[in-house]
Amino acid sequence: ASLMAYSAQAAGAPVPQLHLVRSIGPDACVLAYDWIDGPTFENLKTSETEISDEVLRSTWQALKTLHESGIAHRGISLDHIILQEKAKTQRTWLVHITSGTVAMSDLQQRIDIADMLIALALVTDAQRAVTIGTEVMGIEVLTRALPALQPFAIGSHNRKKLRKHKQLLGQVRENIVTLNDNKIIEDVSIERLSPRKVLSIVGGLVAGYILLGQLAQVDLLELFRNADYSWVLVATIATIAMFIGSAMTLDGFVVEKLSFWKTFLTQVATAFVTLVSPPALGTVAVNGRYLQKEGLSPAAAGATVAVSQVLAFFVHIGLLFAAGIAAGTQQDFKFDPPREAVIVIGLLITLAIIILPLPMVRKYVINFARPRVEEVIPRLVTIAQRPSKLAIGVGGMVILNVALCVVLIACVRAFGGGGTIAAISLVFLAGSTLAQAAPTPGGVGAVETVLTAGLVATGVDGGIAVSAVLLYRLLTFWLPTIPGWFAFQHLIRRGSL
Repeated sequence: ASLMAYSAQAAGAPVPQLHLVRSIGPDACVLAYDWIDGPTFENLKTSETEISDEVLRSTWQALKTLHESGIAHRGISLDHIILQEKAKTQRTWLVHITSGTVAMSDLQQRIDIADMLIALALVTDAQRAVTIGTEVMGIEVLTRALPALQPFAIGSHNRKKLRKHKQLLGQVRENIVTLNDNKIIEDVSIERLSPRKVLSIVGGLVAGYILLGQLAQVDLLELFRNADYSWVLVATIATIAMFIGSAMTLDGFVVEKLSFWKTFLTQVATAFVTLVSPPALGTVAVNGRYLQKEGLSPAAAGATVAVSQVLAFFVHIGLLFAAGIAAGTQQDFKFDPPREAVIVIGLLITLAIIILPLPMVRKYVINFARPRVEEVIPRLVTIAQRPSKLAIGVGGMVILNVALCVVLIACVRAFGGGGTIAAISLVFLAGSTLAQAAPTPGGVGAVETVLTAGLVATGVDGGIAVSAVLLYRLLTFWLPTIPGWFAFQHLIRRGSL
């Protein structure tokens, strides 16, 4: 049955407080939906009424009676403790026990006691709550509750109260440790379903749904049956090198010492994250979080990621120009983007030319860019003073881009496709630049379209181009999401994300 608490008036005369509740008292008297006259401890705290030791003993005795019956309350707070005065005697009642459970577990008992300690410490003080609790429950029982005295273990009502009394939790723990003579206490594992875990689960489901939807459109058996496995092996090795280059890129712009293995795993984890987010956004978020967990301040982590992103852009553009010059020696090569894309880009450029000179827009852009530039420049100056670090970072960027070019070249060759190395590299470098702006997770759809069109423009047969791009995406995007998910979960468990 549902529990309800009512305030009532009798015959027009005000009654202080009446609660219709199912409750338990200190003498094992259980009331099923009876009236209890008296204020809650929340009201007593608000009115700053002094609570006697006898009332505290009565409260602890009520909880002891409940636990001796094998019942966990699972919701102890100041609102659920009522002080009743009858015939000049005071007694307390624990109410709303139907939210609890029978066959109480050891963990549930510890959490109940932890909640009671916090509730009574809020209405009195930490020392009195622990001292009276020890008299009634025993020091061993209170000591076993010590591991449950954590913000994420106690009830939400008490957790909110502790935000205004930040020292109280530590004071309760210190009093218990002092009474226990600093003996070793058996620990417990307590986990709540945090928003991060929910996002991880939802992300996994979305990733699986997208993956199945994409792979359902591909005849994988036919794809691999026609492929030259020596080139597939080359593409696979280049894919691994891509993650190594990505790890070097991040490590090279951090002055602090990082574990290369954890940095490598973080880059593998981004393969899973980008499956449920736009390409650049997921990578930036994961790397920023990882750096903060490694001890960098949010500002330093943000500046590091920003510096690496800025230099990565210039390195990418430099390689793009180099590939363009090399590919330009072919007279039969031309890149013919879709007419709609040219129109959209032209409109965006025209719009930017119109609105950027406006004072309001200029002010907004300056205010938005200035703090980011101010963060990036000092970090860049610091890295520039360490040539070895800078070489690692820039070298990682080159390895990352070259590795991806090699993957696409190997995928084309795996199906007997033509086209020069420079031309195919140009297709990847130009195509990936355009695909970065795609709002879809991992650039799904945009990458395939741009790369296929680019390969066809280089003279690769249309069927081979489609197969090569599908194999490329399978090796660099879809398959890495599997180890990426495991890496993501491992780093979360280790506290690195």
